[in-house]
Amino acid sequence: MNGEAFVERLRQILQKMGIAFEDAAAYRLARFNAMVYARNRTQNLTAIGEADSPLMNFADSMASLPYIEGAGKACDIGSGAGFPGIVLAIARPGVMFTLLEAQKKRAGFLCDAVRELGLENAEAVHIRAEEAGRDPSYRERFDVVVARALAAAPVLCEYAMPLLRVGGRMIAYKGALAKNEAQGAHRALQTLGGAEARMVPAGVPGLGHTLFIAEKTGKTPDKYPRRAGVPKKKPIA
Repeated sequence: MNGEAFVERLRQILQKMGIAFEDAAAYRLARFNAMVYARNRTQNLTAIGEADSPLMNFADSMASLPYIEGAGKACDIGSGAGFPGIVLAIARPGVMFTLLEAQKKRAGFLCDAVRELGLENAEAVHIRAEEAGRDPSYRERFDVVVARALAAAPVLCEYAMPLLRVGGRMIAYKGALAKNEAQGAHRALQTLGGAEARMVPAGVPGLGHTLFIAEKTGKTPDKYPRRAGVPKKKPIA
C-alpha cells in the first residue's frame, strides 16, 4: 500500500470513529508507517500481519485523541514502536510528548523517528517507568499519560499516576475485558491518588478495544512507584 492509499484508508477508518487529522499530518503518518515497516524487517518492533494490521495500529492509537484535547504535556509509557506516542504527536503538534521506553533498541528507533519526521513536539527517553516516576524531571509533570499493550491495569496505575500532575488523566488502551481490570485496579487508584476509572469504547471498527481512563485527584505518596520490577511482581491489590 503506497503512502497516499494508506492515508486515504486511514481517513476512512477514522471517519467512522468521528476523528479527523489535519492535512499537514498526512505525509508524516505515511512516512512513519514506512519507517516502522522498514525497521521491522531487521528489528522486532511490532506485529505486522494482514493488510489492515498497520492501519489498525494507527487507528487504535488515535482513539484517545478526544481525551487529550487541551493537554500541554503528555507522556507515553513503554512507547515501543511509537504506538500511540509518535502517532499522537503527529496528529496533535500542539501537545508536547515524552516517549518513555525501557528497551534500548526501541528507544533508539523512537529517537530516529522523532528526528527523521521533524517532530519538534516529541522527545524519546531510554528509561524505565519506575525510574521516571521518581525523577523530578518527570514526576507529576504531565497532563496526560497514555499506555498501550504494556501491563495489567493495577501495574499501569503505579507506572502512570506518579507522572501525572493533580488533575491529570491516565489513558490505557485495553481489550474487551477492561471492566474486570478496572475492578482490580480500584485499590491501586485509591492508593496512588486516582479517582475511579471509567471504560470508554475505543471505537475502532472490528477491534472491540476499550480505553481505561482515570483522573488524578490527589498527590501520589512519595514511596511510589516502587523500585524497578516490583510493581509487576507485586501489584497493589
